[in-house]
Amino acid sequence: MKYIFVSIFVLFGDLNAYTLQEILQLQKDDNKVKSIEAMRDAQIAQNSLVASYQSPRMSAKVAHAKEPNKEGLEYALGISQNILNPFDSSAKNSASGNLSDATRQEARHALHLRELDIASKYYRACSSQALQLKSKSLFEEQKQRVEKLKSAYELGEISKKELIFSRLSLAKLHRNASSYERAYVEDFASLQKSVGDLVVESIACDDMIEPKRELKIKDVSEHGELQRLEYQKNAANAMYELYASPIQNIGYELLYEQEIQTQRYSLGINMPLGFASSQQELLKEQALKTNTAYFYAKESLKNEINTTATKLLKNLKVIYDEYKLLKNEILPLSKELLELSQYAYAQGEGTLMEYLDSSQSYAQNGLETLEIKKTYYYELFEFYKITDREYGEEICIK
Repeated sequence: MKYIFVSIFVLFGDLNAYTLQEILQLQKDDNKVKSIEAMRDAQIAQNSLVASYQSPRMSAKVAHAKEPNKEGLEYALGISQNILNPFDSSAKNSASGNLSDATRQEARHALHLRELDIASKYYRACSSQALQLKSKSLFEEQKQRVEKLKSAYELGEISKKELIFSRLSLAKLHRNASSYERAYVEDFASLQKSVGDLVVESIACDDMIEPKRELKIKDVSEHGELQRLEYQKNAANAMYELYASPIQNIGYELLYEQEIQTQRYSLGINMPLGFASSQQELLKEQALKTNTAYFYAKESLKNEINTTATKLLKNLKVIYDEYKLLKNEILPLSKELLELSQYAYAQGEGTLMEYLDSSQSYAQNGLETLEIKKTYYYELFEFYKITDREYGEEICIK
């Protein structure tokens, strides 16, 4: 039902803006997502070659023989095959399975980061939209107040200096409104670019979560990239066990030979001796070094995740405290001051300039509150990315 509704929206215009959940739901069919999934499946198929087996090989030979007393045709027919069990099947299956798990985890993590990137840009565009609308509204309000100042100047209630000062403040507010509009255009374009083929004409912005102070870093072992490195380390360890085996596989050969007047049947068994091969030693050393490299890479990434996440968590708490201070204290007080100055001016107990100053202060505090909220959301999604957290189960790409 949702897809039908979205189709109607696209056909008939801005009947309903896209929510973040709808955007992410539609992204499951995006070409970028399909590309990641197709590359994942191709890599898994390639990984399966590690545990693949060789099919039987057929051989045939024909020769003409001439001996002192005999002459005739000789031929040989043979079949041979490498048997993987019991020497290397377990190690190869383990390597193949871990490589495929690593590939799946890599694709899952890439899709998750893509989801978080889209969500982050959605929040950024919504924050910029709120700033644009707020600054435009404040500009229009301030414009009306400056018109009143012109009348006050003509009546001699304020000086020309005060009038010029107020007009300069209005011009600066106009410039700010233009800057916020430009930021919104850029952020919306960035969102549109991130969603690929989907055309987003407008966004709802009524589904944003409120900032909160308490966030927790989940168990670092659950991080997708760390899990991928663990799978790759296990795969390298399995390959080391394979190469370390003195006898990796066993093969057989069945042969039928016709030599003029003689028929011969033979059965052969072959066992490669890995310990006698310098190449085998090099492969074993490569697998061991690869295993070690993945171990250190995992430990390094674990430390980086913890360090960066701790820093972001502290930043988020500081930003949140500043946001709450602006929202719960500074903004209400500046609004109260505006109302008092407006009342005083109406009663003839205050000046128009005092009323204008308080209105400018209230406007500035309102914009600062929205700006710090925008900063909070940016840091929040950086925290989500580094800790591999999911922004809401209902909008996750599975």
